[in-house]
Amino acid sequence: MGGCCLNIDRGSRKCGRRSMTKQVLAQRLTNCKHCFTLYRMDAKTTASTPKKLPVPRLPKGAVFDKGSHTHAGEGSCAMEWVYQLDLRRHGKKVDAETELTDSPACTSLVIAAFVRSWNDSIPDADTRARLLGPLIPLLLDTAASAAVETRRSWMAIDWLVRTFAPAWLDLAGQSSHASALRDLPELESAQSAKSSQSKIDAAWAAARIATRAAARAAARDATAKTVQTLQRSAVDLIVRMCAEGKGE
Repeated sequence: MGGCCLNIDRGSRKCGRRSMTKQVLAQRLTNCKHCFTLYRMDAKTTASTPKKLPVPRLPKGAVFDKGSHTHAGEGSCAMEWVYQLDLRRHGKKVDAETELTDSPACTSLVIAAFVRSWNDSIPDADTRARLLGPLIPLLLDTAASAAVETRRSWMAIDWLVRTFAPAWLDLAGQSSHASALRDLPELESAQSAKSSQSKIDAAWAAARIATRAAARAAARDATAKTVQTLQRSAVDLIVRMCAEGKGE
């Protein structure tokens, strides 16, 4: 049995040419005074490392519906598809009678709220599937600490103020206010928001007066272009929010 520490490839669990079960490998290592400490350290590391579960794919032709649903047979919004993938990756069966939630525990509360709102604002199922479908696997395991969730909240607020609002102000002919919002420093805390409040208030007042009338008069293709630009930007925001706090 001597000398096994020089011949064992722990990655393939082989000693020389002979393959061994994990139990046999453990016995040989523990019988070898050179390897006993190494084996104990390796076992401890393996036990403390959470196993990453494989992520199943969405069913082909998955339909993204508006609103919340009690059972899978009634339809599913984006967040309910996240919940179903989470069930399936844990080996649980999903069928028409499966009870649903649009607030799965594995997903960030901030991201889930943003996705629920966006899901319901998109007018047709095909667009919802095209935009939100590829994001569903990213939303798994994004639940995080309060500190991370706070940062994500400010990311969403910053996007609404410096990206979303200016796009519609431009369309309404309020380019000066749109530029004022875009030029604001990043909103990442209550303090930064407070220092920018006067410009935000001015833009909001202008929007109340002019945006609706101007938007009605705007060309349909200009409106569609604005929507498409914001859709791409929203996808990028969700990806960034999912990445925020990874490893913390």
